[in-house]
Amino acid sequence: MFIALVAALTLGVSPASADRLPPLMLGPGDAGVSDIGGQAIIRYSKFGPVYISGQHNQHLTVKYVEKLHSIRFRDTRTGSFKKALPDRCFKEKVKKGVSAVCKVPPRFRKDGKRMFIQVWPRLGNDYTNGSSLPKKFRMWVLTDAGNDVTILGPGADFVNGAKGNDRITGGAGNDWLRGGPGGDSINGGAGKDRVAHG
Repeated sequence: MFIALVAALTLGVSPASADRLPPLMLGPGDAGVSDIGGQAIIRYSKFGPVYISGQHNQHLTVKYVEKLHSIRFRDTRTGSFKKALPDRCFKEKVKKGVSAVCKVPPRFRKDGKRMFIQVWPRLGNDYTNGSSLPKKFRMWVLTDAGNDVTILGPGADFVNGAKGNDRITGGAGNDWLRGGPGGDSINGGAGKDRVAHG
């Protein structure tokens, strides 16, 4: 079940929501990266890991590696990591693209403690798939201009679309999905979703 909101939502971050949720949108320079064309960066915030790629067409799959208590970021269209990975992460050798496995911080391993997995693809026709993640993880995807595809899992996930003809598919959770200017296709899936077309 999803609820279509006819009017676009204003997604600015209030001080209260900033304490409880990751950013809902990014302005110029907010990602804190430059000259990232064809590369990716992984960093950690207080909410969990953040995967950032820029100026190319990322093809990212995000999975949980249960035996390692870790998240795998596998991107077949990104050439390299721009910076050294955080201490919690290690690179995997792959024939094409990049792959990194990053530990879930101990504070998120407790029952009921949900971690956010943020993905910030900056410019390009980007693909992000977190459909296999357990519901204890919340995907938080802030796209940029381009024809982007985002596929979510069973968590209570969020997508903020941008310019372009985007395709957003929610999972079983109570998702918040927002398109942007363009011919977007948004399917909330199961759950009590909030959907806004740009």
